Amino acid sequence: MDENYLTESFIFLLNCLLTRERAVAIEILNRFCVENDEFSFNIAEEISISMQEVTEQGIPDIKVSSPDKLIYVEVKHDSPLGFQQIERYKKALDASLASIRHVVLLTRFTIDFDEETEKPYKYIRWFEVYN
Repeated sequence: MDENYLTESFIFLLNCLLTRERAVAIEILNRFCVENDEFSFNIAEEISISMQEVTEQGIPDIKVSSPDKLIYVEVKHDSPLGFQQIERYKKALDASLASIRHVVLLTRFTIDFDEETEKPYKYIRWFEVYN
């Protein structure tokens, strides 16, 4: 399956839910983007979900933003992570004024992180999105 098509479809679904079933969209975003209830999206806040934000450090696949949050999501279906990809996206987030800035990794297969590899804030697999 084409990774970009998968990403575009997921963004389309989330944006439709934000418009038509906002409570469902917020629940999905909280499960998808938040680790250990550290923060949450709420139904009243302005949320934007877009694809492929160009930064000086690369192009994250998904950008989820609100006035105080900026989440970059890197989507992997059959491809590996790029060289220091998570670390570069974290560096790109440093330029943001958002108080909550994180990188989420969404993959089809398990990725084993070695000790030298920068880890994302949250790591989620596609089947978990389905669940």
